[in-house]
Amino acid sequence: MLSFELYDDFDQLEVRETYAMLEQEESHLLNTSYIWVKTWWETFREQEGMGRDKKLHIIRVLRDDIPCAMFSLITYNKNIPQAMGMVSLTILGICGDSWGATFEGILGKLNVDETRELMSFVRSTISYDQLQFSHIPVDSPLMQVISHRILLSACPMTLLGEYRDYDHFVKDCYSKKLRQNIRTGNNHATKNGHRLTSRVVPLSEVNFADIKRLSVSKLASGKHSIYLEDDKEKFVKRLLKVHAGNVVMVECDGKPVAYRLNFFVGKKKYCFDASYDRSYDRYEIGIQSLAASIHESFENMCSWHCEGTGIDSYKLKFLKRAAPIYILTEAGDSLKGRLMFSFKLSRLKKLETVFKKEVAEMEKKYSLQLISSCSE
Repeated sequence: MLSFELYDDFDQLEVRETYAMLEQEESHLLNTSYIWVKTWWETFREQEGMGRDKKLHIIRVLRDDIPCAMFSLITYNKNIPQAMGMVSLTILGICGDSWGATFEGILGKLNVDETRELMSFVRSTISYDQLQFSHIPVDSPLMQVISHRILLSACPMTLLGEYRDYDHFVKDCYSKKLRQNIRTGNNHATKNGHRLTSRVVPLSEVNFADIKRLSVSKLASGKHSIYLEDDKEKFVKRLLKVHAGNVVMVECDGKPVAYRLNFFVGKKKYCFDASYDRSYDRYEIGIQSLAASIHESFENMCSWHCEGTGIDSYKLKFLKRAAPIYILTEAGDSLKGRLMFSFKLSRLKKLETVFKKEVAEMEKKYSLQLISSCSE
């Protein structure tokens, strides 16, 4: 029998203690941890670009009076453009899933029936016009409880326990062309009198100026640097101080030319952000950094290596499996939420069609496989 308690502050004793107890199992995901959701809330609660008038709803779930799960939600107001003007809707989401998330959901183990009971409590207790949970992994019990499931992304990953060591992984997963490209990059550097090396930097020793400089290099490729937005930069800097992780840095003659910022949950490794200096393209710096990071995962005896959201082609040269990520959505209990929901769902379905075409292309080109469980 489940019961539920509602809180509105991460510093409340019951909240802190329950998160700490559940995280000891190390079965949780990066974005369901106490550090992640608390840091996200403290950074973005007043940031109106991610919604106005945010309210926090922390649900502690008890099974026979023993805490067994935590589910941190937020409501916020968002203006939606319509033919007759702007309409304000109250959206229900998961705390932390608006930006920067990989996998979101419930901290703790609930079966489908228990999750259905939890969502009944949510619907009867929290008022909202529309629900949107944006980074839900395929094996979450929420997938069986919320009616509309939209596939919009995936995370390339691998389970390192399937391989004896890094050399076995290279032999099994790296194509002949990929291995040649890595060698060619190193050879070009050597011929030009340069030396490429990689090193692992603890988060406490990271020179953030190097990360920001290399991230801004993305602009030359038409991409965006998160560190050009003050709140997002602040969020990452806060995580660097409190979260387990490292930065795998590739250097040319001692100068940082590429990085991969990784966070850890137990032995699970998540790449949160990465970039490289585009002026070193001829040395294949991008793939050099990913190869170095996977090698470090084996050295660190990680159980799995996840490269974050997006099935970019360079990731799939190394990782052939990807964990699907879904948006879960439904209309709330208001008339305007129900009336506008069909437009929202139609837009998401169009985006899903585009993504599925991309998946089909990557399946042909790289033998990409979408897995049915994050534990595969």
